[in-house]
Amino acid sequence: MRTLFLCPNVPYPPVNGGHHRNLGLIRSLTRFSSVEVLAIGLPEDPGTALARQHLETLGATLDVYLPTGPGPAEDDGEATERPPDAASHFRSAALAADLGRRLASQAFDVIHVEEIVMAQYLSAPPCPVVIDRQKVDWAYHEAMARVGAGDAVPHLREAARFLWWERHLAGTF
Repeated sequence: MRTLFLCPNVPYPPVNGGHHRNLGLIRSLTRFSSVEVLAIGLPEDPGTALARQHLETLGATLDVYLPTGPGPAEDDGEATERPPDAASHFRSAALAADLGRRLASQAFDVIHVEEIVMAQYLSAPPCPVVIDRQKVDWAYHEAMARVGAGDAVPHLREAARFLWWERHLAGTF
């Protein structure tokens, strides 16, 4: 079995709950599948080399891509029928290009998407796709709008973007 794992961060060393969960999932998957991890992070960071070595001991590969950040899509802060601003922090043209090459030249049995922000890389996946989420982002932003003093409107807009995006992605997973 072959698994492609899209991760919003380099999962090693595990410095928070999300890292622990990602590392645990990867470790579990390597027991019955070859696993290729594509992650957002700093490719030249010394920690990336350590992470790559650690994942190799588990039987997984790791490729890390620098995020490019916000672009023209985020210029209209009032627009709500587009991906959320949070997704832009995990945008990488290099990851998108490499993923396209891999999917065109290799067969995967499943693609694991860690967090909805990584869904931006899939348009017509050639195999089943699963998503794992730590939180429901729109609910988080709605809650923040209720407790935030002057930040309610930006949170409500981001909540609306996440809701729109979830509906847009509904059949992907």
